[in-house]
Amino acid sequence: MRRSKAAGWGAAMARRIARGLIRLSVALLCAAPLAGALAQPLDCERLRAAIDSTPRGDSAQAQAAAQVRVDYERLAARADAIGCNNQQFLFFGSPPPPECGGIRQRLAAMRAQYESMRVRGADMGRRQALIAQYAQQCGGETPVEDEPPRESRGAPRGGGEAVCVRKCDGYYFPLTPAMTGARVEALRDLCQALCPDAEVGLYSRVAQADISNALSADSGDRYDDLPNALKYQKKFDPSCACKKPRQGWAEVLGRAEQILTDIDGERPGEGPLTPKQADDRSHVQPGPKVDEKALVKPKKRAKPEPPPVSPLDPPGLF
Repeated sequence: MRRSKAAGWGAAMARRIARGLIRLSVALLCAAPLAGALAQPLDCERLRAAIDSTPRGDSAQAQAAAQVRVDYERLAARADAIGCNNQQFLFFGSPPPPECGGIRQRLAAMRAQYESMRVRGADMGRRQALIAQYAQQCGGETPVEDEPPRESRGAPRGGGEAVCVRKCDGYYFPLTPAMTGARVEALRDLCQALCPDAEVGLYSRVAQADISNALSADSGDRYDDLPNALKYQKKFDPSCACKKPRQGWAEVLGRAEQILTDIDGERPGEGPLTPKQADDRSHVQPGPKVDEKALVKPKKRAKPEPPPVSPLDPPGLF
């Protein structure tokens, strides 16, 4: 009897222990999400603090750095063209010209200026990365409003001015502001029609801003990411042109005129200034004949001068 009572008491105790363990396991399982929920605000608060402590960065500094980089590359190309990189060994080769010493000093100063501006403008990228991390891990709205307002559907990214870029040498020309309300597809077709004999890309930028900050309408990549960015300023490639050598612009731009007519019902001539139109407008057009005897002999007027051409801009860009 005693053994049976002891056995029964032991079995009851085992059942109580088992039930207690089950309750403890359930309690731990229920407490785990609560612990995570309590821990999450701490991480989010830490991210908020990191965002608040990170400088917003200076977009003007970033744009200025991009311009300094363009000027540096232009001056470096000029230095190479006049022979500043020449190497002389004993009697072989020719020494660099005397002015190369000053050019090297200017290049070193520009590089230091670029690095300083680039560092001051780099905080903006880190701040945006922290904001993206906050939105992903903490959910809800971002703690600050750093993103610019979204543009209308179909508008190119990067700014309000559409730019057509010739990919073989980086040459570009803007499409007029009147075109920026058009759909991306129409702007892309117009870009190709204005330069049909080369591969082109549609980009956009803030009006009159540096081209290095323009963004591709297709991929969102910056103009500076192009392998041939600003190549046309350094080297002339006769195989890279918008039309064939003996082809007339009237034949080339026929499709572009039709696209201009279709975009928002515009009439031909109200769209971008084509290379042919620019060439025509750079010359004085003859006026109607008049009776010279009936008029007082006018003073001679100075003949208008064409716009200056930079020595780094090769002839025949189109």
